[in-house]
Amino acid sequence: MDQENKFLAPKFIGVPSRSRTRVPDVRGQIAPRRQPRPIYYTREQLDELCEQIIVGFCMERYGQELAPIPTEALLQLLEEYAHDVDQTADLPDGINGVTEYYWDRKPTVKIDARLTLQHWRETRRRTTLCHEFSHYADSGLCRVMVVERAED
Repeated sequence: MDQENKFLAPKFIGVPSRSRTRVPDVRGQIAPRRQPRPIYYTREQLDELCEQIIVGFCMERYGQELAPIPTEALLQLLEEYAHDVDQTADLPDGINGVTEYYWDRKPTVKIDARLTLQHWRETRRRTTLCHEFSHYADSGLCRVMVVERAED
């Protein structure tokens, strides 16, 4: 076999690679996958999920559906499901909010102080609060919350 063609036909064709096989541990059990598979929602499913979350929150907190939803209600929703919400964070220009995830606790959310201090940026603040909560909702962390409320 010449030097150019030796890589065209590897010896291990048809043999599963070690990275794909799951080997039992010392107890003889197969360990679960380390990272959950991503969940893909359709636009309709996302709309339904968000509606369940906000309607459930408003009914629980205020006893009625609110339309339009006050900014303080959006902030309370975010604070309920985040470890900490810092509304006075000093973020770089062009960054309105950041969600930081941790293994051992709920996420921490930072909102740029300019959005909180400048009243004329209220619409941007509301959008940022919803956007940062959407990271939490999209990550699947709130699926348990929606199921629990549905069972009540």
